[in-house]
Amino acid sequence: MTAPTPNFWDVKAILDWLTNQRTPQQLQSVHGSTFQWRTRQQLLDAVVDLGDGGTKFPLIDKGLIGNGRGGDTNLVKALRDRDGVDGNGQMPFGGNGDGQYATPLQIETIIRWIDAG
Repeated sequence: MTAPTPNFWDVKAILDWLTNQRTPQQLQSVHGSTFQWRTRQQLLDAVVDLGDGGTKFPLIDKGLIGNGRGGDTNLVKALRDRDGVDGNGQMPFGGNGDGQYATPLQIETIIRWIDAG
């Protein structure tokens, strides 16, 4: 039996849990004023601004949606990899409010959502 395809609300719940101790303003102060995911479109349009005067990257590169490459997105790399994206560390910085990071199941849910298009 195949698990149902995750939807935006499944992904939003994971991201909300991971950032449960941070306000939108705190996230925006680190990643730029447009960084948010209240809607599917906002998440798809989210760009991380590293605040160094130039380094910006999309959380989900549009070219990686719907083609089995969800694991290559910056969102997944930031949540899964100890080095994060470009050596900036695993996100959220320091884990969620309880020091936890995304679980393999949560990461797989996000990948499946991106892969589903």
